Amino acid sequence: MLREKSGESMSKTADAIGIPKGTYASYEYGKREPNIEMISKISNHFGVTTDYLLGREIKTIPENNLVSVVKNSNVQTLEEILIRNYLKLDNDQRQNVLDFLRRAIQEEADRQGITLTRWETVKESAMDGNGTQIKTYPVTEGEKADAAPLIDDDL
Repeated sequence: MLREKSGESMSKTADAIGIPKGTYASYEYGKREPNIEMISKISNHFGVTTDYLLGREIKTIPENNLVSVVKNSNVQTLEEILIRNYLKLDNDQRQNVLDFLRRAIQEEADRQGITLTRWETVKESAMDGNGTQIKTYPVTEGEKADAAPLIDDDL
């Protein structure tokens, strides 16, 4: 039901969870039972709990946010693959990807002679007594600079 509702083919689902199509088909047709690791991969892929897959929850099928974004954003297949794989990374791996992208953007900016502005997000106490607020400031050489220029729009 989840696969059909998502509009994915068996092949695409099998590829996404890293198994042969025949193995995935045998799960759907009830000829084979997935192990715990596979149940976890299937639940992550479709954005449901393992309890849901095991029939322990009686709920309507939840809408997978990524599936919804992909359908409504006209995302290309390669973009969807990149997003899915990025979301599967642990925090350290995601940080490495972001660091790589930052270095590549900085290299291109340097090549074009563009100065990028760094931004810093901080928590501040509100002077009016309304608690903590989150604010973002441009940062120049480690200092908060309220009047610093915005990042170049050409990048």
